[in-house]
Amino acid sequence: IPLSTWNVVTDSAAAQDVNPSSKGHGTLSASVIASRGNNSGIKGVAFNADIHVINAYYQKEGDTTSSYTNLSYTTEALEYAATLNIDVVLCNVQLDSGSSSLQKACNALEAKGIPILAAAGNFADENGDVTKDTVKYPGHYDTVVAVGAVELSTSGVLDRANYSGTGPYLDITSYT
Repeated sequence: IPLSTWNVVTDSAAAQDVNPSSKGHGTLSASVIASRGNNSGIKGVAFNADIHVINAYYQKEGDTTSSYTNLSYTTEALEYAATLNIDVVLCNVQLDSGSSSLQKACNALEAKGIPILAAAGNFADENGDVTKDTVKYPGHYDTVVAVGAVELSTSGVLDRANYSGTGPYLDITSYT
């Protein structure tokens, strides 16, 4: 159960996954981190962590299969995060471009000693060039840790997922 929730889209405490087809990606990420365990299921890597949920996503009218965000909502969510008593921000956002206000929000969190781990993006180079920069924002900023994806190969080793963002701004990878 999160300590707090906030939805920057609706300006309310009703923060929930708005995309049923995503199967709760943000919720899943948070549970891998902070699941407390109850002698069944999983226990998170930081099982004593507290979670604050900030939603910056919305659905377009008539579209129940996708969710969307934009620079304004993402910036507002990061600015709100800076007002909380938190240790780290997990940002599952993939924007095509940044802005001075988004970078300012990221810089403000860094200045407070709060690291941001952001999705590198699910948009690899279509020709398989792993040196090409495909990392999305805010992960593209130097003050943000861009997290790419790895998956288990048929030979049993972890390899870069073929859809994962790549290039010089990719900082770390995680199993998906």
